Amino acid sequence: EECCMDLPHVGLEVAGEVGLDVEAAAAFLETDELEAYVWQSYGDTIKKHDIRAIPYFIFGPEGMWSPFRPDGEEEPIMVNGSGDAEQFLGVITALFKRMTGLHDHTVHGRPVRLTTTRK
Repeated sequence: EECCMDLPHVGLEVAGEVGLDVEAAAAFLETDELEAYVWQSYGDTIKKHDIRAIPYFIFGPEGMWSPFRPDGEEEPIMVNGSGDAEQFLGVITALFKRMTGLHDHTVHGRPVRLTTTRK
């Protein structure tokens, strides 16, 4: 099953699994009630740890779009730089499979669509 990356949906699913009121959680997600708190916490964290940048990797070999290849037709694999070694290994494995004509691999538990076959 392909992950839809719909984070509110995932959050609501988890809320139900742990016994929270799903309707109340959905209503809360429609508000900006804690937005100022979240941004303040984010700012405090990056200042405390002197974080100046978080890298963002876009893996888009031929056929995949990227900022440098906007005409690509397939989705690239994107990884926040704070990803762990297992996630990066999954990306490299998925790219290898794509480039060798193998299909369907997951990256960090999420399916990656690998639809073209190299001839």
